[in-house]
Amino acid sequence: MTTTRTRFPVRGAWLKTATAIAGLCFASAALPNPVPPAYLDFPVAPGTFVSRTGGPLLADDFVSRLSRPIAFVEWWGSESDALWELTLYSNTDADSALPDAARSTLHLVTPRWSYPVDEEIFYYVADVDDPTWVLVRGQSYWFGVASYGEGWTWALGSGNPELGDAQRESAVVSADGEAWVSLEPTTNFAFGLWPELVPEPGSLFLLGLGLAGIVLSRRRLRFLTPTADAAAPCACRGAPPCGRGCSPGTRRC
Repeated sequence: MTTTRTRFPVRGAWLKTATAIAGLCFASAALPNPVPPAYLDFPVAPGTFVSRTGGPLLADDFVSRLSRPIAFVEWWGSESDALWELTLYSNTDADSALPDAARSTLHLVTPRWSYPVDEEIFYYVADVDDPTWVLVRGQSYWFGVASYGEGWTWALGSGNPELGDAQRESAVVSADGEAWVSLEPTTNFAFGLWPELVPEPGSLFLLGLGLAGIVLSRRRLRFLTPTADAAAPCACRGAPPCGRGCSPGTRRC
């Protein structure tokens, strides 16, 4: 046996493994299938109603298009460099015009990013890292956003979102987050809720190919790499070290 026979398969196996890993990375990161938002209503005008932690607090209703956990939310309003408070309210009691008790509140939220849309309206995005933010398709909810700073106003939405059912109720305001009153005239705010991203079928196929490539490469490498007993002498009495006359596996000539 010579070393030449083992070097090139090893190099080829590592090349296959590297290619497979690159395929895995490409499939998992470059080919996500964006899921439509559960709800999305773009701003139509600057707001006039203030929403801040400690009150007054604003909330607006929406009907979810999907049954999925929420991964991030977005909203529009006036400029604010402060932290945020985001709340998801249920809407299952007899009075559908007002939110139920708070389902989940995220405190001291730092936006992933924010930037101005124009001189009066800023756009904000924040991640949702809370397993209770799970929506059910066709169910009505309320979403509330408040700034820890003073004077922030929520931009107005159309109430007829680009994605999602039309809002059924007017937005509401509360001095303490417990007792709610509908805003008059009928008011809607601009916001969106997005679920987790899932891989598309093509991405899953590439992931499978990548894993199969790694497994096959490792098996080929193990088969072609010499083992400790490869150079052991045959069991035949007086025979030279094993060669073509030795039976594979038994080490007998």
